[in-house]
Amino acid sequence: MRFLMSCLVLLALSACGYVNYKDLKAGSFSGAVHVYWVGENNTAFGDGNFVYVPVRGQELTFTRTRANGEVQVIRPEPFYTDGGSVPKPLQSIGGMSAWGYAPAYIIHDWLFVARKCVNDGKQPTAHEVEIVGDMSFQESADIMGETIKTLIESNRVKRRELSPVAISWATAGPVSRNLWNEETCVRLHPTHLANIQHLIGDGRLAGIQARSKRNERTGGPQLVGTISFD
Repeated sequence: MRFLMSCLVLLALSACGYVNYKDLKAGSFSGAVHVYWVGENNTAFGDGNFVYVPVRGQELTFTRTRANGEVQVIRPEPFYTDGGSVPKPLQSIGGMSAWGYAPAYIIHDWLFVARKCVNDGKQPTAHEVEIVGDMSFQESADIMGETIKTLIESNRVKRRELSPVAISWATAGPVSRNLWNEETCVRLHPTHLANIQHLIGDGRLAGIQARSKRNERTGGPQLVGTISFD
């Protein structure tokens, strides 16, 4: 039954590439994930339209060691995300929900946002160029596996046999490769960015939660999730 389920999931994810998940090395997370809801998502993947915005002093950070021994520090900048782009029919399977590995998805999604901005050359940030300027597509898929393995080995999520490998392989497939090569840099809409920065204020969680509660009545950005590693 487990083998059959594995085959069905991999088939549903379709055209997967390959990641040597077993030999990947875990890195380390620090900081926090602050995710804000800004609208619905009517696609068959992920879960809604959200924005990750780093709060000063609490920036989500993933530290890893590259194949050449270089220590790499990945610190996502503000961007739109739908969580994990898992097909909705599969999200009920253990470990396959759109937010089951939320910090890993934030890191991976930002790599693609950054890469597209580097590809099109329209004023990529210094951090985008530093992190993805010389990164291969295969390395981006390996990072997906590394971040999931880090969450598992730090006991932040349950240890599962299927989902880490299935998700890593899916991010190494041709669909992801095509996205990696796109030249469509997307920045936050100025209104979204201004509203969220106002909501964040001085970064104190109690204040963010209070302002978010008020935004439920006005339709403004709402804080829907916080995950801290500090």
